[in-house]
Amino acid sequence: MTQPDDIDEVPLGPRPTPRRTSKLAIVGAGAVGSTMAYAALMRGAARTVALYDINKAK
Repeated sequence: MTQPDDIDEVPLGPRPTPRRTSKLAIVGAGAVGSTMAYAALMRGAARTVALYDINKAK
């Protein structure tokens, strides 16, 4: 199967880290909040992530 000529190939691999200093606060440090924080760091969406939870032990 061939691709049309007007389709650009997207290189695979890590995305470049943004140069801005973005911060992200997530309320809820359970399974979903922790996963969101991890995904944001891996994607380069934020350089600093703060997790807040009502249960301080988490």
